[in-house]
Amino acid sequence: MKNLIFFFGIIFSFCIFGQKNENTSIGAIGSQKNQETIKQWKIWKTVKYTNHKSSNEVKKSFAEKGILYRSSCVFYADKKFMRRAKFTENTKEEIINLVLLSPQELGVKDSGMVSYSKICRSAKRLGLKLCTPNIAIALREQYLNQSDREGERIFLAMNIKKSFLVTTDFNPFRPRWPFYLFNERMLCSVYIDFNRNPVLNVTGIDDDASFFYSDEKIVFSLPN
Repeated sequence: MKNLIFFFGIIFSFCIFGQKNENTSIGAIGSQKNQETIKQWKIWKTVKYTNHKSSNEVKKSFAEKGILYRSSCVFYADKKFMRRAKFTENTKEEIINLVLLSPQELGVKDSGMVSYSKICRSAKRLGLKLCTPNIAIALREQYLNQSDREGERIFLAMNIKKSFLVTTDFNPFRPRWPFYLFNERMLCSVYIDFNRNPVLNVTGIDDDASFFYSDEKIVFSLPN
């Protein structure tokens, strides 16, 4: 019984303190091979942003540009989006180069569907960075001429993740166990809605049970 209590204590501690900023790369990021691979990729967009001083300033800027901010989250990602954005008095512009790549271009061999977690791991192994809230904000503000074709969304792989212990009632497709560790990772998307409004959408999805097509494009940032 004591061992069981100890086990649950460890799981609970992990869930409480398990929030991660996942731009710590896996593998040899500075390797020559990774650098050569990165150079082959075409820069999709370059965004320049001066950090907003507060979340209220972001909302004001969005309103002035006609940008809508939407969220659809399971647990917490929306609450953390503005909190994790870096607000500063510094007026120096920072330039971020973005690439738009598919799992296939990241070297994932799977055909068909690829999990979000595997895509992010593959990107980090190659030296790419996952996007921050600041990048998502800057992209939405500066990419106002996005196509309004129905269904066109640009997804950004995000660097914010947190784990929760949940019951299988939450996801009946999880077999056997009465509970499991739900890894929620933030996912952002930019698109033009039916009223021709530019939208930034923030959502939190199951990192291991959410999938993209192997040829579906996702945004990552290049290392500085």
